[in-house]
Amino acid sequence: MLLMAFLALPAAAVEPSVPPQVQAAIIAKLWQFDRNFVHREQLTLAVLYQSKFRISFVTAHDLCHEFEAAHLPVRCVLIDISDAVAPDQQVPQGVEAAYIAPLRAVNVEALFTALRLRRIRTVTAVNDYVLAGSAVGLALRGDHAEIVVNLPAARAEGADFSSQLLKLARIVE
Repeated sequence: MLLMAFLALPAAAVEPSVPPQVQAAIIAKLWQFDRNFVHREQLTLAVLYQSKFRISFVTAHDLCHEFEAAHLPVRCVLIDISDAVAPDQQVPQGVEAAYIAPLRAVNVEALFTALRLRRIRTVTAVNDYVLAGSAVGLALRGDHAEIVVNLPAARAEGADFSSQLLKLARIVE
């Protein structure tokens, strides 16, 4: 029994705590606060996940379902990260932002660096990924969602977030 609890611990540590409907609403509006982001009628968002990792699969599909159900101006491109190809190479041209679902056995720092070189904005609901290089994270503070901005990562991606957003967010440097 103790062994089962120990083995489940790593998976539970990366599970997003922010509900998918809240994530979807924030992500759909987030880019309006980036002065360097080219605003289009619809955001193309790559959702990087692993189909064989249940938490990752559920997180990705629930998020994309929420964009559709709420009729938000976001087009989800689900990308199942495979072992054969580098994850960033699986992101097609035309993608403006990437959501990183919980991943297993992936060097997320290298993934964020590669996406940054392509000027793809990054967002996640996995707290550890913000420190690893995601520009924006979504977390829970009490019973409210909190936006966390990794300022160096955001600047490296080319983002210039307005002071209006930065006043609301928790800044990580």
